[in-house]
Amino acid sequence: MTNFTGTIITLGGGGFSQEGAVTRIDEHILELTRAERPRVCFVPTASGDDLGYAAKFEQAFAGRTETSVLSLFTKSANANWTCDPRHVLTQDVVYVGGGSTANLLAIWRTHGLPDLLREAAANGTVLAGISAGMNCWFEASSTDSFGPLAPLDDGLGFLPGSACPHLFGEPGRAEKYRRWVADGALPDGHAADDGVALVWHRDTEYGTSTYAVTEKPGGVAWRVTREQGEPHVIPARLLGSTVAPRISEILDAANLLGLAEIGAPSDEFDAEAEYIASGLPACTSPDDVLTLVHATFVHCFDSDGESAAEPETPSTAGPREQYVDVARRIWNLHASSSTGRNRSF
Repeated sequence: MTNFTGTIITLGGGGFSQEGAVTRIDEHILELTRAERPRVCFVPTASGDDLGYAAKFEQAFAGRTETSVLSLFTKSANANWTCDPRHVLTQDVVYVGGGSTANLLAIWRTHGLPDLLREAAANGTVLAGISAGMNCWFEASSTDSFGPLAPLDDGLGFLPGSACPHLFGEPGRAEKYRRWVADGALPDGHAADDGVALVWHRDTEYGTSTYAVTEKPGGVAWRVTREQGEPHVIPARLLGSTVAPRISEILDAANLLGLAEIGAPSDEFDAEAEYIASGLPACTSPDDVLTLVHATFVHCFDSDGESAAEPETPSTAGPREQYVDVARRIWNLHASSSTGRNRSF
């Protein structure tokens, strides 16, 4: 991620676009703003500012948010529409719709929108997008902008590598994406199924953290690399669960890394808690949880991963042993909330 600070949510598919109403992923996007009545701007550039698409957005988000639509095709359906790209600087969420990734990129650059979005994100605006609205944030993507599905070596580069939405929602997406990464047509990257989103946080002090959420059981996200060959499945937390907020409370109470002394907020570990919660279903022992928790902190606070490969190397995350008590508490939480489990240690 080059010269970018902020939060981006990349949806493989689903959301209000598919359901016609606010879904759990949409709810999660609104929660990330921490605003009582978020200002949400829909950007339907990729669909040519389709009026029906924008109306679906306005109907879905009406009442609980302050909605607006940015039209770069200078359409004006009502008073909530604007043609001024600087409008994004005043929003809590900028939500980008699906359509043609290539056309979106060309039009945004003509209007100077990328620089404004980068500025908005640095000031706290949450960026989100579905399909083409997922692709645009990366360096490259899998797209049907030109008809048949093809690799597109173009993107804003707010997020590193390549993207593939609709992983299993459209025939051929998964297979072609794996092949294009394998043969170098696309760089290493991430894929998300319909109803699944990857949430990215970039902080200048602590680096990048990523977790996956799903609004349907069994939702899948992938990390695909040329070197690894086989996709790495990213565990996705089923939204609606109360586990992640409780894990965040455990991490905060433990004062890990001594962040309380520098005035870190109580929600400092929300991203790490989401990632840990998404990996808990695969844990079958306390040691599994300890491995998950330590690996999460190494990933989030030591982005080069050297401390994992060389334990003697000083790191921000610190040694595995300092997470034993936290892992025990999380395991007990997991055991008490899992069907058929009543184990603790």
